[in-house]
Amino acid sequence: MQSGKSIYDGWISDSGLIGTHYRYGAILPLSDYMSGAGKEFTNPGLDLKDFIGTSFTTAPDHKLYQLPDQKFTNLYWFRADWFARKDLQDKFKAKYGYELGVPLNWSAYEDIANFFTNDVKELDGKKVYGHMDYGKKDPSLGWRFTDAWLSMAGTADKGIPNGMPVDEWGIRVAADKCTPLGASVSRGGATNSPAAVYALTKYVDWMKKYSPQQATGMTFSEAGPVPAQGQIA
Repeated sequence: MQSGKSIYDGWISDSGLIGTHYRYGAILPLSDYMSGAGKEFTNPGLDLKDFIGTSFTTAPDHKLYQLPDQKFTNLYWFRADWFARKDLQDKFKAKYGYELGVPLNWSAYEDIANFFTNDVKELDGKKVYGHMDYGKKDPSLGWRFTDAWLSMAGTADKGIPNGMPVDEWGIRVAADKCTPLGASVSRGGATNSPAAVYALTKYVDWMKKYSPQQATGMTFSEAGPVPAQGQIA
C-alpha cells in the first residue's frame, strides 16, 4: 500500500485491518470487483446473506472488502457429567443458594470455579480445577485480551461493528471515517480504563486461584488440550 505497487492479486486478512485498507484507498473492494472486472468469475448463485459477520468486513463506504472465512467465538466448555451429579448439585446449592448449571454471568462463573477447585477438590482420584487459562509471555496473550477479556469486562461501547465509538479492543474511532483516535482514557479510549484494569485483575486472580499451577507458564496452543484431560470442571 505504501509503494503503490501491486504485489498480491488478493488475500485474506484480519477484518480489523479493513479500516487501514479503506483509508489508503489502494485496495479494490471485493464488492466492486464482483460487480465489475470480476463479474464473470463470480458465482451468480453466491448469496452474501449466507455469510455471518459481513458487517465486520464492510468499510464506512458501505463496500465489502472481504468475505468472512472464520469468526472468534467465546465458548463455555464444561464437564456436563459433573454438573449433572446430584451430590454436587446439592452441595453447590447449599453453599450458593442457586442451582449448579451453565453460568449466566461472570459472578456465577467465579462461584463455580471456586466450588470445584476448593470445595470438590478431587473426583475419581484426581485433583480437579474450576477454570483454565494461560499466562506465558507470547503473542497469543494479545488476542486473549483484545478478543476476550477486554470486551467481556465492558471496554467496548454498544454498537455494530466492534462497538462505536470505542471498539472491543478499547480503541476510540471516528464514527464517520473509521479512523483510530486513541486507546488510552486520556484520548477517549479504554485500554487503561477501570474495566480494563478489572479484566486484568480477574484474569490473574482466576488463573492463580482456580487453574492448574502450570497454566501460568502455558501458551494458547499448550493450554488448549488441557481440558480434554478431564480435570477441568
